[in-house]
Amino acid sequence: MAELVTRFGFPPDLFDPYLFLEQGRSIWVLRQTPYLEEVLTVVQRRVETAGLRLLRRIQTQWKPTTYGLQLFGPYATRNIVTLNDAEVRILFTEGRVRGPFALEEGYVIINSSLGVLGCGLYRGETLRSQIPRPRSRLVTSF
Repeated sequence: MAELVTRFGFPPDLFDPYLFLEQGRSIWVLRQTPYLEEVLTVVQRRVETAGLRLLRRIQTQWKPTTYGLQLFGPYATRNIVTLNDAEVRILFTEGRVRGPFALEEGYVIINSSLGVLGCGLYRGETLRSQIPRPRSRLVTSF
């Protein structure tokens, strides 16, 4: 989680109350409870999915999920872009919006007047939506 903390400027202790499970190409996050470790020991960590998918491996990088960023994104202080309503419409209809934006290249958090929308990929002054299409259609219907 150190990479996530550094990339998005999350408070270092933000993830302390959580347990992370890596399964295949995903990392899932669960809130720690008094019996969670015991339950996982009993099932011998043969858990396919549990909690919320926070990250998905894309080739050699970990990509934050839309739901993961909607949960933790409000605590971020870096690599966040806030789009106005017109820019959000362009992003979701064309799949990208031109910058430049004050961001590092790579995965970023996309905000709007509605709050955290999800993940974007910023490269060469172009912001590309990484938000699932059904979710983006829902946002543009407002």
